[in-house]
Amino acid sequence: MRNEEDNMLKNVRRAVSLMMCTMLVAPGCATTRATRAQMPGHSTAAADQSMLAEYVQKLAPGSAVRVERTAGGSLRGTLIKATDRSVVVQSRTRLPEPPVEVALTDVLSVTPESPRGSNFAKAIAAGAAAGAGAALGIFLILVAAYSD
Repeated sequence: MRNEEDNMLKNVRRAVSLMMCTMLVAPGCATTRATRAQMPGHSTAAADQSMLAEYVQKLAPGSAVRVERTAGGSLRGTLIKATDRSVVVQSRTRLPEPPVEVALTDVLSVTPESPRGSNFAKAIAAGAAAGAGAALGIFLILVAAYSD
């Protein structure tokens, strides 16, 4: 009788550990990247332009920014000046170029950038560390379940 209970307990442990491993390996529902959809024929409202102008004017001159244009493409550089009608950005290029003035009606978004290096490399390192930790956790759960 005791032997049957031990076998049943081992089977339950194995089932629970396999279920936990499956849940850890299965992808999550949420994504970290937000998608941007624009309705056809929908133009940016005047209120949006005034909010964008107010936001850009509050950014400190000399800060690193990324300006995304409505026509496509983006401009990365140092914010020189921001008014209620335009943004002036000095591009970060190997060879010096004159500052670029972009009208706010042509700007989709202005995003401050971190001067501390590539966010892409940090994301890869964090993903690799999380993957290694998850793999180690799954391995240890399986070892504990089947070591009896």
